Amino acid sequence: MKLKDLIKDLNLISFTGNENIDITGIEYDSRKKIQKGNLFVCIDGIDEDGHTYINKAKEDGAVCVLVTKKVNNPFENVIEVENGREALAFLASKFYGNPTNKLDITGITGTKGKTTIAKMLKEILDSDKKKCSLSGTLGMFIGDKHIKTKNTTPSSLDLQKFFYDSLQEKCEYSVMEVASIALKQKRVNNINFNIAIYTNLAKTHIGKREHSDFNDYMESKAKLFTMCNTGIINIDDAYYKDIIKKATCDIITYSYNNEKADVYSENIRVKDVITTFTYVGLDKKFDVSISMPGTFNIVNAIAAITAALLLDVDIQSIKKGLANTKVKGRCEVISSKTPYKIMIDYAHNQSSLEKLLSEIRLGTKGRLITVFGCGGDRDNEMRYDMGEISGRLADYTVITSDNPRTEDPKNIIKMIEEGMKKTSGKYTCIEDRTKAIKYAINMAKENDLIILAGKGHETYIEKNNIRSHYDEREIVASILKELS
Repeated sequence: MKLKDLIKDLNLISFTGNENIDITGIEYDSRKKIQKGNLFVCIDGIDEDGHTYINKAKEDGAVCVLVTKKVNNPFENVIEVENGREALAFLASKFYGNPTNKLDITGITGTKGKTTIAKMLKEILDSDKKKCSLSGTLGMFIGDKHIKTKNTTPSSLDLQKFFYDSLQEKCEYSVMEVASIALKQKRVNNINFNIAIYTNLAKTHIGKREHSDFNDYMESKAKLFTMCNTGIINIDDAYYKDIIKKATCDIITYSYNNEKADVYSENIRVKDVITTFTYVGLDKKFDVSISMPGTFNIVNAIAAITAALLLDVDIQSIKKGLANTKVKGRCEVISSKTPYKIMIDYAHNQSSLEKLLSEIRLGTKGRLITVFGCGGDRDNEMRYDMGEISGRLADYTVITSDNPRTEDPKNIIKMIEEGMKKTSGKYTCIEDRTKAIKYAINMAKENDLIILAGKGHETYIEKNNIRSHYDEREIVASILKELS
């Protein structure tokens, strides 16, 4: 693509050089192989400043650079803009032919439920023979192709390529999780959303690396509902009015069982892990079943059904898709021959842990044993709260390490323990997560349920900016084999 065509309508401060050069690609990450003829976009990030890699980009073959400040650089072709992330989103969309204009895209935002709703909606669309791609916490999925991703919502460049690739595979629909930090950092700018779903908000993701305070977190989430045609909003959440107040789209409300909502559930029946309920709303009333416990998963299903109906999916496909939905790391029971059960769940903040434990323990005949830690470089207050929640709701807690990142895991564990001490709950602290899991398994008796909380779908532990392979399914299998 000619540079002049790429930067047309881009909000420039200045440009020097030759607009008629060919641009073969765009790159912003100097760690990736920059190709000859690329445009290098300098992003001033949390840990790194892309401007310091200008010389390397030139050496690797880039022919043009985009900057947000005056710097010495060897390029003849220099674009200067005010916001590099905003420019990257614009350029990425332009370079890949504005692919989201040709896709029907549903975005899902909120603290909890994004991954489950996305998976449910994808299964429903698949059941209706509608070709659909998926991007989220579990990675990017296009047909049989799975691309691992580091973030829930990847960079704008990766997203636009994902949408372009989706079109190449004849997809008509795409479902994506939209993280608050992605909205704040403009990663989802220049995406044409048809439907957006709001799940809930909890006091998490507050810290130096994400949101300065809760208001910043909420404001970031609310942006999605100025970028779509229709918003599906959960009125069971305490902050839904703030989201609606800022929305510029049409609104459909949903609820667990509040008949004031546009859609809701009734006639709920639970048998083992199968939950059946009646969906009511949008001039429809029908029964569906899900193989996932908890009222929160009924609410997730209501959101997915509502989006599916707006996308003209027939009811039988909705029923089939929901019945087929299983989500890695969300109430995932490990298959074993033990007299007790082991469940892996991603509950990694106060609200998700409290919701999980309070509902799961109702169906637990024996003791409820939790194994969890808290991530480093995140909200400290969360650690005290999660300790108190587990102490109050579990019969026994094993406090351990999660993703300490750049913090000392011992300090994180001490904070969790302070919250635990506010309760009469029994507990022990074991920093090594594998030893902690083994300790819980060794103490488990018939009908007990061990919940390994916090890691969920993750297959790594992050410490000092290094991710090491760590899959709790493999850890459990190894321990059980050793004990047998």
